[in-house]
Amino acid sequence: MARSPAGVWRGLREALGLIVGVPSYEHYLAHMAAHHPEQTPQSRAAFFAARQRERYGRGKGRCC
Repeated sequence: MARSPAGVWRGLREALGLIVGVPSYEHYLAHMAAHHPEQTPQSRAAFFAARQRERYGRGKGRCC
């Protein structure tokens, strides 16, 4: 089954994001809908800000 150019680009962008540690907002939304439908999901900006805090020290500052 051939993928459209848009589908290939979307897959590549997601793979590169995961390589550098950027989680997928779309996966987060799907998870929230499936497992926590009573909760309002974070906005895209709040989601990425929270992931950055988790990745870079959780409020402890940078190590180097």
